Amino acid sequence: MASFCFFQDVSIVPKKAEDLSQEEDHWIRSAYTGALTWAEPYEGIATELDFNEYYPYILSSYMSGWPNHLKYGIYQVFIEGQPAEQKCIRGLHYNPAGYYTHYDLLIAMDLGLHIELSSESPNALIFEQTKLMSGHDIFNQWASYLTEIKEEGGQAGKVAKHMLVSLWGRLYSVGRKPGPHRRMAPFISAKGCRIISEKIRPLGDRVKRIHTDGFIISDKNTEQLIERYVGGKSNLKIAKSGIVSIKNVMNLKWVDFEEIIPPSSAKTEKSPIHYLPLPTEILDRIFQHYRKDRDKKMYPLLFVNKQWYYIVRRLIWQRITLTAISGIKFTKVLSKDTKPVACEQVLGLKFIGEINIEPDVYISEVCKACPNLQQLSFKNSGSRILNNKNLEVLLAECPNLTLTIRGFRRLSPKTFLKFQN
Repeated sequence: MASFCFFQDVSIVPKKAEDLSQEEDHWIRSAYTGALTWAEPYEGIATELDFNEYYPYILSSYMSGWPNHLKYGIYQVFIEGQPAEQKCIRGLHYNPAGYYTHYDLLIAMDLGLHIELSSESPNALIFEQTKLMSGHDIFNQWASYLTEIKEEGGQAGKVAKHMLVSLWGRLYSVGRKPGPHRRMAPFISAKGCRIISEKIRPLGDRVKRIHTDGFIISDKNTEQLIERYVGGKSNLKIAKSGIVSIKNVMNLKWVDFEEIIPPSSAKTEKSPIHYLPLPTEILDRIFQHYRKDRDKKMYPLLFVNKQWYYIVRRLIWQRITLTAISGIKFTKVLSKDTKPVACEQVLGLKFIGEINIEPDVYISEVCKACPNLQQLSFKNSGSRILNNKNLEVLLAECPNLTLTIRGFRRLSPKTFLKFQN
């Protein structure tokens, strides 16, 4: 959520793309196949390589050039070579429905596979170049800022790392609901597949497993590999090297291996830790979303740090619901001469059920203690806190309140007329 809010703040694109027509929605959903995953059985010496900043790289890179014979879009085609009961080969993700983005077709062309355009009409969904935006223009500022924080390390670096990998899913979907930019989904996924396909193609049959942003090759961790992939400018890094047993994509086991630590993180001298707090506006939106879940309590967040304390305190005090003992304690505190500073942040008070407040406590005094109070609500409240006298004083001293009363039948006609006025 934090990454998505930050992206909306710095990006030049609208917060929500234009709605998809029913037909376009069908094409977008049909063309989305997910990441490239493939494996063949293997047991022996191997090295695992991972792509650095996979999704940020895909999102923020410039768009590929436009070949004259293939425009940016989705095509309904048949591609030869799909194995029985398998959706992937080494380098290409097949789509049984036959919907492919131009990135998928470029992969198939590079692999030398025969492509046959469907004779059905329409057989393509084309996006004109004038309607397209560069991924660099959309995502670069977001990615650059978070990458810089991530490289500084520390707690802020961990937060930035999580934000870098969490945005993509939020653009595509919000829980079970469609995301605000799901039109991007099949193209981001297919572009990622093409990037990985290009990386593994020179390695040929040595590639034994592919999963999203990483792959395993049948090769020991040699000095040449380290020089090529560790600590250099390559987008790939060596994750581990040793003996692996691969049965399928999801079933593998490293028997004897070592994790490869890049030189930058293997320093004996610790780098200084820099903490960069998230902007208050972003934290505010995160906490507002957090408190919608009734099973989660807000008060533990008060003890994290001073910034969190002031944000959470304001949210807790904005809307207060009181019953029985909590109502007695709250009204007693606010009836005293010295009022809590947080009273200024109270916007709404709700009293539920019988609340036997102290005899010397008046609801009008409680309301006046909250100068910014806008809404006051009573539900099934007894005459101890809600009676004609209290209401008349309240209406006279706090005339601008929005007052809601439910389940109280002892209101006199005289008070009722004042209440109407």
